[in-house]
Amino acid sequence: MNKAFAILTLTVVLTLPVGCKSSGSSEESLPQGEPMVFPADTATAYTPQAADTASRPALRGVDNEAFNVLKEIERNAPEYSARLMRNLDDGFIVVDKGRMKVILYDPEGREVRSYGMGCAKKFGTKHEKGDNRTPEGFFTVEQVYDSTDWLFTDDDGVTSDKKGQFGPWFIRLRIPGTSQIGIHGTCAPWSIGGRVSHGCIRITNENIEELKDLVTPGMPVIVIPGKRDREQNYSERVIIPYFSTSRYTTQKPVVLPDSIPADTIAADSIPSVIIPADTIPTATISADTIPCFPLDSK
Repeated sequence: MNKAFAILTLTVVLTLPVGCKSSGSSEESLPQGEPMVFPADTATAYTPQAADTASRPALRGVDNEAFNVLKEIERNAPEYSARLMRNLDDGFIVVDKGRMKVILYDPEGREVRSYGMGCAKKFGTKHEKGDNRTPEGFFTVEQVYDSTDWLFTDDDGVTSDKKGQFGPWFIRLRIPGTSQIGIHGTCAPWSIGGRVSHGCIRITNENIEELKDLVTPGMPVIVIPGKRDREQNYSERVIIPYFSTSRYTTQKPVVLPDSIPADTIAADSIPSVIIPADTIPTATISADTIPCFPLDSK
């Protein structure tokens, strides 16, 4: 019996340069045997004004009777709510990968500042060095560093001689498994709003100048996934708590499907379908009928 097969392979290679060589933190691993030395490992930490209770800026947001993020977190991410309640003295930050915002809240859950941001190129939470993802979860501020003179090291261990690629300040986050992720400035302000970095969160230099004095070491930083991040996490059987930063929602519990290893499926359990060859239509595909898929940097 004759069989007809139509195979169409489309290979699209897209390269999008984004200003400076720095696409974010140099958290990529160097070749085996060459230890990575991150600038913050040897730098002296800056003391934010907020850490000095005598000169602490007043951290008070605007009242919003229609929405309070603490109530939304309690409803949809109770594990985060419990941890926040133990450490709310200085406020907290939410990094919203869906809305592409870094949002600073006061201890009462009122919004104090909201900054546009850029984050990792790839969707989903971080699993390992070099995966070009922004970690999702509950973290804290470790320290603030002057990054004016820091140099960016690329994936191949090559260090650029151009300064300013991290902007003037780097807010290092305490994240299990990596010490090289943070919120920092950028020499490419036009990249804000895009998925462009290796894992760090970038905001404009003007905004990082302000934010660096509003944070304190130990301040909670919650990174929540966007829709496409959640889809990617689900496909990898990973559940990251999610809540909205703009309205009250009711999130349904995420239930991962049972996985069936391919080698446990017996061959004789797969039904056979016999299709006569003369019933299979022949398709003619011309080049001008192949759809063009635009690049989606979101």
